[in-house]
Amino acid sequence: MNEQKEPLDVAGTAQKHGDGTEVREITAPRTPVSIDELVITPLVEPPIRRYAGFWVRVLAYVIDAIVLSIVAGILTTGFGVGVSDTQTVLSLDSFGEILRDLFLVNLIWSMLGLFYVIFMTFKFNQTLGKMALGIEVVRADGQPNQLGNLFFREVIGKTLSAIIFLIGYIMVAFDPKKRGLHDRIASTYVVYKGI
Repeated sequence: MNEQKEPLDVAGTAQKHGDGTEVREITAPRTPVSIDELVITPLVEPPIRRYAGFWVRVLAYVIDAIVLSIVAGILTTGFGVGVSDTQTVLSLDSFGEILRDLFLVNLIWSMLGLFYVIFMTFKFNQTLGKMALGIEVVRADGQPNQLGNLFFREVIGKTLSAIIFLIGYIMVAFDPKKRGLHDRIASTYVVYKGI
């Protein structure tokens, strides 16, 4: 099935000089190219990622919560903050002290948790819980995580995810790339490390 191609017609312009010589400028006509002959390659191949799903992320959160509970318990006990005196008779004064202690414990817990998540994700792309499960937080553009980006993800994004009846977190279970609202806001993914 050898198919012979016909020679192309040559087109051009001719100029005659005064001495009788002729100079031709030859141009070949453009031949149409079919779409099957075109090969399109991307400039940069995106890395193949295996996205971390809902339950593995929940388990990482539980591991982090256990670690933070231990550290917060040590810190609050070390500062003498706590509600461990069972002999106290509840009165308005003691109730106020209990509320104050609970406020301080929650404040310490919140600040410690925020610092822990942002620092660990900035430094290692993962918290201890994520390390234990082999997952990490990466930016969609492939650049290293930045403090501002992580603050936006952890404070703004997760606050919005929680305020709307946790729907921002539940999105992870149904999104093809397993992204929650906080991931979308900060342009991040949670992926299995090294895959």
